Amino acid sequence: MDLITLRAGGAGLVLAPAAGGSIVRYWIERGSEPRELLRRFAAPGPIAPFEAAAFALVPYSNRIRAGEFQFHGRDVRLPLNRPPERHSIHGLGWQAVWRPIDVRAHEATLEFRHDAGAWPWSFSATQHFRLELASLTVELAVRNDGTTLMPGG
Repeated sequence: MDLITLRAGGAGLVLAPAAGGSIVRYWIERGSEPRELLRRFAAPGPIAPFEAAAFALVPYSNRIRAGEFQFHGRDVRLPLNRPPERHSIHGLGWQAVWRPIDVRAHEATLEFRHDAGAWPWSFSATQHFRLELASLTVELAVRNDGTTLMPGG
């Protein structure tokens, strides 16, 4: 799996675009031992987003009860996307491959595009990561690419 490593002075960030665009490591070098600022992915094998430090919750966060809801008079049924969970959880972004669209030494932008399907609306999302020695900024944006209203949150 291709990983993206950003550096800013003694700070480092590792992203896994193929694993939901997730953050798999964020640290600061202090003396001889790095200080981990988020949970570090340490398991052997493929990176699973739920084992990562953070991942994007798009187009919705948390759970949608039994994967069903109504929106503007439309009945929507979503796949139950994390068995044995009985609800649809955290959207689609965490289970998708994100495409790097701009990568520099200390910042990166990843993109995910979804055609209507499991989520019945087309949308695109971007994550912009900016690493500085003393901070990490993550900006998440979601855009409705369809012609009808789309819920999101």
